[in-house]
Amino acid sequence: MSEIKNLDFVKIEINPLLEKLREKPIVENAENNIFKSHDSNKIFYRTWKPIKGIKKILMVAHGMGGHGEFFVLLADRLVDHGIMVVVPDYRNHGYSEGKKGDLKKFKYLLKDFSYFINFIKEKFPNIPIFLFGESMGGTVSINFAKNYGGDFSNLSGLILFAPGIKRDISKKFWIGISLLAIPLLFLRIFFPSKRIISARGREEEGIRNPIHQQYDKTDPLHLERLSIRYILQLFKYMRKTTKISPLISIPTIIFQGKEDKGISPESVERFYNKLASRDKKLVLIEEGYHALLTDPCFQDKWSILIDWLKNH
Repeated sequence: MSEIKNLDFVKIEINPLLEKLREKPIVENAENNIFKSHDSNKIFYRTWKPIKGIKKILMVAHGMGGHGEFFVLLADRLVDHGIMVVVPDYRNHGYSEGKKGDLKKFKYLLKDFSYFINFIKEKFPNIPIFLFGESMGGTVSINFAKNYGGDFSNLSGLILFAPGIKRDISKKFWIGISLLAIPLLFLRIFFPSKRIISARGREEEGIRNPIHQQYDKTDPLHLERLSIRYILQLFKYMRKTTKISPLISIPTIIFQGKEDKGISPESVERFYNKLASRDKKLVLIEEGYHALLTDPCFQDKWSILIDWLKNH
């Protein structure tokens, strides 16, 4: 695991629309670097550090098709409390290496996180690390905790925002899938890496903030299309999450919007109730959509997240 420095990446500027979303801009530009994962794949990551010393580290797993830039909003809120925010772009996403929009094996993301957490622990020994997962990042975080957490010595806690867990899927959805079964199977067998599924559109259903909607629609780093195996791998690991919850015993806090059209609050509550952790908390956001960090209904809940991190 070697670090490559002095790249042109250090000159990256934050998207102007994202700048408009920063209600409390505190951090300056992120430190941007690359580390090499288990198969020498180059993973790009951003780091926002506190000025007065690092008390805790928050490792972020981002959502489907996204990348790490968006989480400057999280860093703005946390660095004043001694919390360093670190966000890798998944392989095949953002500035990381790989074919954009394709994902051969979901387990590679979990292995990347295993290497990356060890990499960060070497750079910042004896500092507690918390894992933050939003949407698909929740799927990554939950499966990582199961597959690589072991006795959870690498993690001090788990923070989930609208986590990608098994969904309550309607009969209408399954009828649609059944009609497409043969062409989907054909594509899965003969063209598994072909990027045919749009990763954009319907932003209004998941995002309440209009500036955030526009950011997602126009962000040049956001994936445009996804391969069939990317989606099938994601669904496979989402299904696994319901079996994993009884195995997770570290402190866990979950934030979930009650008007989320992507992940049902009922599924999240069932997942929460099965968690083995004795130290767990579920925060349901009335009228909250899927993208909570910019949702007006979440803005008075920042103190809950900050207090939870301070006390763990």
